Amino acid sequence: MVSAVFRQAVREATGAGWEEWVGKLERSVDPAWSHEQIKAHICEEYQLSDEWGEWLAVMYGQKLGRVPVGVTKDAGVQIGVRRTLTADRAHLWNVLMSPRGLALWIGNVPDFQPKKGFEFTSAEGITGKLSVVQPHSHLRTTWKRPE
Repeated sequence: MVSAVFRQAVREATGAGWEEWVGKLERSVDPAWSHEQIKAHICEEYQLSDEWGEWLAVMYGQKLGRVPVGVTKDAGVQIGVRRTLTADRAHLWNVLMSPRGLALWIGNVPDFQPKKGFEFTSAEGITGKLSVVQPHSHLRTTWKRPE
């Protein structure tokens, strides 16, 4: 579903409305093309910026039934953060799960249990649920600030 805000922005930026773009793209894009091919076609054929080529390719891809990168079935939008450190994994895990470590990323949760399905609310109002817990290796969680 394309929002009114997007419809207005695309018209202002490109001079054509969303429905006009859908018509153009239905006539000129092979649905088997990759996202990158669709974007390149939009930028080259219609002389649009990289930014607007990306926006139109994503939105048209959704119209074709494609799911944007980062959108998951269960969690909505997923963002991954990964950092490789030269250190002992067990030590890092223990620091991350300690009250002092937890305070750095979710706040004060005295009863925190690193178990799949554990739901938490910190004293600071951050809420979440652990969906993957592999000690010394992986931790996946929902994480929401009070605002």
